[in-house]
Amino acid sequence: MAVAGGSGGDAPAQLGIFECAASLLYQNLGQRLFQGLAKYRKGLPKVSDTQKIDQELDARGLKCPLPVLKARKAMKAVPPGGLLRVLATDPSAVEDFQAFCRTTGDHLLESIEEEGLYRFLLRKNA
Repeated sequence: MAVAGGSGGDAPAQLGIFECAASLLYQNLGQRLFQGLAKYRKGLPKVSDTQKIDQELDARGLKCPLPVLKARKAMKAVPPGGLLRVLATDPSAVEDFQAFCRTTGDHLLESIEEEGLYRFLLRKNA
């Protein structure tokens, strides 16, 4: 049975246009949501501002993998359940600390970038 207004071959082209429009809509909504969350987060206190830091590591100026290697060494002095704050300037440190925590079982509580300075807060696995 034929559909009024065109052949069955038109449906895939129309579906492609619909998918493209939906994709653009979701991208726009996602960007607006992300921007809204960023504005909301700026007004909240950072986790590291509200809890006692047991150890702090300044890894500014160090390149991968040194921030993570130094953090592993510094974490030995942190008691179970304690907090280590790391300051770094290497953008790859974001992914490095995520992988570090997956590997060690420690928890990445905070990962914040402000004007090229990356701040990480790790809780040592108890």
